[in-house]
Amino acid sequence: MKNVKISYYYIRIFWSPLGDDCNTGKYYLNLNLNNKESIYSIVKDVLIPEFDFFSYKMKLRVKESLKYAITYYSDKKLVDAYDKSPTFIKLPDNMNVREFYIFVWKSMYGEESYQALEKDFYMEIPLEEIYV
Repeated sequence: MKNVKISYYYIRIFWSPLGDDCNTGKYYLNLNLNNKESIYSIVKDVLIPEFDFFSYKMKLRVKESLKYAITYYSDKKLVDAYDKSPTFIKLPDNMNVREFYIFVWKSMYGEESYQALEKDFYMEIPLEEIYV
């Protein structure tokens, strides 16, 4: 029963505002993500405003893809999803990548659970279908 559409590419779309010069600017490029206040600042000032431009369907798919990634992706795949996005900001050194994703999740969604449902509820879709 696969009802929730998710994709690795939705994760890359989520991180992409961190590579857009008009959004990140020099101030954000110089932030140290080893400082949680800097991460929170990027979430609040860049990721959330860009996320708000997404359609309802896109917001839902990105959010569910983040949950799925946090729960089921290997650390390597989490790093790849971040690094293959057009981001200019280096991942933090003082926490592992899953902790970083969870911190970003909590900065966006507060105490809402980041735990995904069982794998059977999800259908991973290819790049060609992410806007369908």
